[in-house]
Amino acid sequence: MAEQALPGPGGHRNDRTINPDVERFGHRRAGMTTVEVDSSHLVMPARPEAVAELIKEAVRSTAR
Repeated sequence: MAEQALPGPGGHRNDRTINPDVERFGHRRAGMTTVEVDSSHLVMPARPEAVAELIKEAVRSTAR
């Protein structure tokens, strides 16, 4: 049975706090599935709809 990576954190393309390339490296290394959105470091208040969709996908993926 193959392991399935659950959806993980969103990437912040316009992040000026943490280099997006460093974030991508960490996410890949951890085997995470990510969604990148145009946002600053604080993606939750900036793009709540994208965050909500990521959470819903994580829930759906665990129900399989």
